[in-house]
Amino acid sequence: IIIQYFNSVSGLHLKHKNLFKQNGQFDASVLRDVKGCLKKDELLSLLHHRHIVSKIEGTNMFFMPSVLPKNEKSHNPSRKSLSFLVLFDLRYCPVGLFCAATIRL
Repeated sequence: IIIQYFNSVSGLHLKHKNLFKQNGQFDASVLRDVKGCLKKDELLSLLHHRHIVSKIEGTNMFFMPSVLPKNEKSHNPSRKSLSFLVLFDLRYCPVGLFCAATIRL
């Protein structure tokens, strides 16, 4: 619903669309109620409860990792930093795992 909203709503400032598409972040104030279904606060609460979004502390912003652009660069972890790396032999990430793990970290 949120991805469709950012792709289709007219009048939404370009900076809000770019922040969402490039960083997976959005300001809750730009959302509207889902007609005949959910109020904005109910939708955000549901998404947060299902580990799809995470509230950014001290702001009215949320983070949705599932919209982050795919990174084609190879990763060479540095020994100086801690890394979290999960690999699957199937070459895909099971649905929801990436979002839930990112949100919980």
